[in-house]
Amino acid sequence: MRCATNDSDLRERWRYQTTRLQGEGAIMSLALVNLVREVLSQPEVAKIDFALGGMMITPSTYRMVKEKILVGHIDVVHDSTLNTKVKDAVAKYSVKENKLKLGDHFLNPQWSMGLQALIIHECTHAAADLSALTVQIGLDEAAAHVAQMLYMYYRMDVFVKKGLLQETPKFLTSVHREAWKVAALARSKKMLSDKDIRKLLRVISEGAYRNVYSKAQPYDG
Repeated sequence: MRCATNDSDLRERWRYQTTRLQGEGAIMSLALVNLVREVLSQPEVAKIDFALGGMMITPSTYRMVKEKILVGHIDVVHDSTLNTKVKDAVAKYSVKENKLKLGDHFLNPQWSMGLQALIIHECTHAAADLSALTVQIGLDEAAAHVAQMLYMYYRMDVFVKKGLLQETPKFLTSVHREAWKVAALARSKKMLSDKDIRKLLRVISEGAYRNVYSKAQPYDG
């Protein structure tokens, strides 16, 4: 699968995408595509580089996703049902539709670092789908959460060094707390062992994914 090799190539593909989207909701769709493109273009994304459970997450992971969004292979759409029909979900990657769905929170121009990190989480799923990866749902979620936390860490780093933020955020969920700990390891240890991710996998298996934790993701490319 070919990835774009430079920014001019991506800009050309972006121009193609802007002409492809027409009709009702086109302006909103363009805004959301641009939002995701901006997140995937942040320099911090180039620092996300780790492996766990047979999954390799590297900067090229996100370049591939960005290219597929720009050429229309993956659609970015608004979904107002998120966080209402799906508890606590404000973004979701749909395997069947090849769509990155973003909820109402992303319509606010004052979108937060947490929402940016959530885009990284969902794009990690999208990359696994593009590669038609055979992976257990529990491991897939673990990788996406670690990538999400790494992005947050690298985005926060400059503010932490200036004393404007504390190094460890106060997370509300045990999954995020454990993912942050694993991400701390991943900053200097690219190849994460089963022991490194054991606690994270346990909390994932006890949460919303407990009934599907051991099943394979239906990724099909």
